Amino acid sequence: MDTYEEVRSIGSGNFGVTRLMCNRDTGELVAVKTIPRGNHRINKSAYREIINHRSLRHPNIIQFIEAILTHTHLAIVMEYASGGELFDRIVDLERFSEDELIKAIQYEIPQQVHISTDCRELISRIFVSDPSKRITMQEIKNHPWFLKNFPRELTEEAQSIYFTKNDYFPTFSAQTSGEIMTFMEEAQKIPKSFGDGYIDYRSDEEEMQEEEEGPEENEEEEDECDKILREVQEKETPNMKALSIG
Repeated sequence: MDTYEEVRSIGSGNFGVTRLMCNRDTGELVAVKTIPRGNHRINKSAYREIINHRSLRHPNIIQFIEAILTHTHLAIVMEYASGGELFDRIVDLERFSEDELIKAIQYEIPQQVHISTDCRELISRIFVSDPSKRITMQEIKNHPWFLKNFPRELTEEAQSIYFTKNDYFPTFSAQTSGEIMTFMEEAQKIPKSFGDGYIDYRSDEEEMQEEEEGPEENEEEEDECDKILREVQEKETPNMKALSIG
């Protein structure tokens, strides 16, 4: 977690505690959900949820960035949406306008079925009677149409190259599904201390309560992360990603 500096706590839930953190190298604000290692909620269902979240690339969906395994916690790093809690927004405004609702789920649906040139070319190479002349599975996986329309984990290296060069798609995680699976498997184990016993660490909820009850720290000169956070909060235009379910 050396890459990120904590700014403040955002909230807690059944799955873990979420903190607002700042990337020390880029200054980017991110939301980091931390779950104690050995927690029963770290299971195959959680792994599938992370992989599915990682595969979604849409402007109005919170983007998964990476998973990090520390000595005591599994940390899930996600894009930060500055619009606040969706529940609080609904309570305050009672309802969203039709235009806002449409924008949250808007997809461009063609008025008629259209088969692109790349797709036609791929189909023509698949339906070839002579097996020796037919396109191979490896060639299909590296075909431009396949790279553009299928989830990244189906073609790890080639898909990564494609989406890195294409600015249309939101930023995606460079971690492979295998790396994330390894982290999840290790996170299911209760970590041992550097001695013979097990680590006696506090829960995230206890840490948050202590932070709230503890003495106020002296105000220091505004650092880069605080400056970025203040600028985000002062924006008048609400962030439509607040409508997203991350």
